[in-house]
Amino acid sequence: MKVYRINQYIPNFKSQDKPKVFGYDDEISKQRRAAIREHYSNQTMPYYGILEKEGRLEKYELDKLINDLCKVPKVDYNLMNWNNLRLYNVKPIQSKLTPNSYRGQSPFENPSSLKTIKKAGVKTIVDLCGYSGFEDVVRKNGLEYHFFRVDDDFLDGMGFSTDNDLDNFVKFIRTMQKDHVYIGCEYGKYKTDNALMLNHFFNPAFEDGSSYVTMFNKLFLPDLVGLYNKLRPEHKKLMGWTKEFDANFMPKLKKVMKELNVWY
Repeated sequence: MKVYRINQYIPNFKSQDKPKVFGYDDEISKQRRAAIREHYSNQTMPYYGILEKEGRLEKYELDKLINDLCKVPKVDYNLMNWNNLRLYNVKPIQSKLTPNSYRGQSPFENPSSLKTIKKAGVKTIVDLCGYSGFEDVVRKNGLEYHFFRVDDDFLDGMGFSTDNDLDNFVKFIRTMQKDHVYIGCEYGKYKTDNALMLNHFFNPAFEDGSSYVTMFNKLFLPDLVGLYNKLRPEHKKLMGWTKEFDANFMPKLKKVMKELNVWY
């Protein structure tokens, strides 16, 4: 086999007046390089920071980002009142991340109100009583339906002792995170307050909203400790909990209990 010698090639770059100079150092070349650096820094480097710090977003963070970027239609508050719905105690339950949700008497008490509720922009009805046949009525009116049982005695009869209980609770929180929700019970009062108190403490999208702790349900605050202790990491992940939110949960709850002189 014949082996041929490889000749080393030495590039000979020449500028306008200096031989063997790699590239040009004239004023125009400097401006071009500066423009390339600025473009790369502004258009490319920021995305490396996002990928490095955040990585792939979980569904909750991704949905929140999409909602922030998209113009989400607002619920027409002019339609959400007694004159139009003939339902008692209809009020907004706004927070920064869920500004289009309402509470009040269940539409089961006046099914004709469902058409107006949908027209206003509500997408989901949360039923706290489990009325017979109500789900079919809601869906026939083009709305989503979610049943989450809450009693006047709060966790009595819904002690979250099974996986199904916990899964349904997580679905309730995730339903509230979607916004455009109407939630209610017989009169839109006590059971609704209880459900919204749960939503306040366990829903990261509602932590800036009202606590809905009342003189009637404040004694049930210790039950939230038991519920918290039953949650597994996968439940918290589905609800969009961060390490910070998890770490602050008990201090926040204990602070409220101390202020209301409630102990467990």
